[in-house]
Amino acid sequence: MRCCLTLALALLAGVAQGAQHLTLGVLAVRPAPVVQAQYQPLADYLSEQLGDTTVQLEVLTHDRMQQALAQHQVDLVLTNPGSYLLLRRRSSLSSVLATLRGVHDDKATTHQGGVIIVRAGRSDIRALTDLRGRRVAVLGQWALGGFQAPMRELINAGLKMPPLSLSASPDTDRTGGRRGNSIRMEIVDTYDAVVTAVLEGSADAGFVRTGILESLVDERRLDAARLAVINQQALADFPFPVSTPLYPEWPLVAMPQVDQDTARQLTAAALRLDATHPAARAAGIAGFSPPADYVAVEELLRTLRLPPYDQPVALTWHTLWERHWPTLLALGIAGASVLALLALAISRNRALKRSGETLAALVAQQRALLTAMPFPVFEIDTNGLVQRVWASSDMKTSIDPHHMVGHKVDQLVPPEVAEHVMGALQQAAECGLVRGVEIALEGPTGTRRVDLSVSAVTSANTTPRFLVLARDVTVERENQRWLNIAASVFTFAGEGVLIAAPDSRILAVNKAFLRIIGYPDDADVVGRYTHELSIDYLGGESLDSLRRSLDEHGHWHGELCGRRDDGSTYTATLSVNIAHDADGQGAHRIAVLTDISQLKAQQAQLERIAYHDVLTGLPNRALFADRLQQAMAHTGRLETQLAVAYIDLDGFKAINDSHGHAFGDRLLISIAERMKEAIREGDTLARLGGDEFVAVLTGLQQDTDCRPMIERLLAAAAAPVVMDDRVLHVTASIGVALYPQPEALSADQLLRHADHAMYEAKQTGKNRYHVHVPDDAQPTPQILQQAGNVTPYRHTTRGPHTPMTPPHNPQ
Repeated sequence: MRCCLTLALALLAGVAQGAQHLTLGVLAVRPAPVVQAQYQPLADYLSEQLGDTTVQLEVLTHDRMQQALAQHQVDLVLTNPGSYLLLRRRSSLSSVLATLRGVHDDKATTHQGGVIIVRAGRSDIRALTDLRGRRVAVLGQWALGGFQAPMRELINAGLKMPPLSLSASPDTDRTGGRRGNSIRMEIVDTYDAVVTAVLEGSADAGFVRTGILESLVDERRLDAARLAVINQQALADFPFPVSTPLYPEWPLVAMPQVDQDTARQLTAAALRLDATHPAARAAGIAGFSPPADYVAVEELLRTLRLPPYDQPVALTWHTLWERHWPTLLALGIAGASVLALLALAISRNRALKRSGETLAALVAQQRALLTAMPFPVFEIDTNGLVQRVWASSDMKTSIDPHHMVGHKVDQLVPPEVAEHVMGALQQAAECGLVRGVEIALEGPTGTRRVDLSVSAVTSANTTPRFLVLARDVTVERENQRWLNIAASVFTFAGEGVLIAAPDSRILAVNKAFLRIIGYPDDADVVGRYTHELSIDYLGGESLDSLRRSLDEHGHWHGELCGRRDDGSTYTATLSVNIAHDADGQGAHRIAVLTDISQLKAQQAQLERIAYHDVLTGLPNRALFADRLQQAMAHTGRLETQLAVAYIDLDGFKAINDSHGHAFGDRLLISIAERMKEAIREGDTLARLGGDEFVAVLTGLQQDTDCRPMIERLLAAAAAPVVMDDRVLHVTASIGVALYPQPEALSADQLLRHADHAMYEAKQTGKNRYHVHVPDDAQPTPQILQQAGNVTPYRHTTRGPHTPMTPPHNPQ
């Protein structure tokens, strides 16, 4: 007993030690208790979906959020897009799992905007220009709907950006701005405070995000008639009044410390959240959708020169074009789909196994009943008088057979039954023998079915008489019904079923089995041996391992594949079990075959989607990172070099804006195909997102080996592209970083070096490439000596990267 208690405590300690905790930080744009009540059910829902991982909710102000992120105190973040872009600049490994879907009046949306409000009845503020010099309550420069989107509309109307105090925050309640061609900002804590300031007159106007006014009205904290919305936009199917263009909703972001399996589970859980779920209703959302494209928010922050784009030169500007969220989303969906299909396959296999066991038990039971069931024999004369009875002593009937002697049939059974019995006697007198006469007798346990066989006994010395064999077939009829059901399951089951003898000779197969392996008729299979079937075992299994498993364990499960006569192939799971007879001997082998060809095809497609760019088919960021890590490892082992070429297309945005996204996509596909042909078979070309690509050139013996391939990449990008009688021209700016370098580098650092060099190429004229030179490298590496009349520069924290211009600029 003491040992069992010790073992139980050890198991409980192991479970407790294995439990994980994740912290979900939610940006507080309303009072903390309100946000806590809104999103606590969501944290509970995610905890329930993760099983052994608990999600804890932290409601954080903007400044506290930034501090928590810097100190790695949160694992998941639900915040506004501007904060996410700042987070992505700091950590390129953070990823968007899903985008929030707002809802109002049963209309869902993945977009938000800004709402400019004034107190109803103010005739002096009707247009955006009327806000010049006015006091405007805002949440802070970091708020998308509460400052950034409305401010861009004011700038478009001719107003200027007010001075921004870097120390001003929602927690300091500072006033910024001055009279003139701008507004005066009144920075407050929450959107509730913005509305209060406008209603009380301490502010002439206020900026809030869409959905805030509706939430306050639903909470009965606001009379909508007391406010007016200026610059209201007419947007079809958008459920909220809005004063600005629309931007993507809040992203749910996973920090780098969250492992991929947990991120996939979180993505699947978020996407499964339905609008009717209590967690969604509490948060006032319709659930989550796949990650949105936040390029529009990047352009907005660039226009306003707000973090992380508040510096004239941002050396890490490429991170604004990252598209790593599709990888996590695809992996999450693929993982959830595979698990669901696997669970379904296991469930079906178990059900078929139970059906096979039930079928074997029924057959054994019927055999035992038919051979061992006793039955009485009656001797009856022509008048229906029972003269003698032969019955075993353990007979159990409603009437003791021995008590029937001396009574007539019509005295023992109901009239309709007696008439039926006397009719059988009459037929036997005429024919000599009658079989299969069935009657129904009511007893204490219900209706009993009795089968009668009547034989006429004639003798010259005796009066005619009849021998009646009465067999209780009630159980037999019921068992026959179940046998018919079992036979129907065998015949019409969706999975293939094969029954074989102990020597592996095939006794029977159903239609599904013939359909899966491609045989037109069971005559082609029945009578053959299982090893004669043309199949290949997968996963290292074989016919010998199957036989060993059956001998040792009585069952086997695995996967196999084969080719049908028409040339088509299939993949299937096979489960084989031994069916035992009444003596416990292995009588038959029951094999269940499940066609998983479609599942395998879907799995392969999902794996390709997870690691390749949907538009161009090139490797995406996840696959690129894996190949770069492998290439760096091989470089060290083989004592070779590699080059990372960061490629940005010059002029693509103008073509995309003027000709449309369809032309832009076709142009990207064409250029991607050319650049892929420009590199070697063992090299990697990947698309990071937008018009940014990166190439890994491996197996270099010296740094000059990469120059021909880089020049071919420039030529491939600069060649004109003809689409629909239009000739399109773009060029490329390429940044090159070599590996290894004097100091140790990570893959992320190497990619950043190439990005910095690409930025210098673009700054110095575009349509060229630049090579990153480490601080402690030789002033003139071999690759620079081959570049022509170029003066190299040593890379320092102040100076530029070393430029390199190709010997020709393709037009």
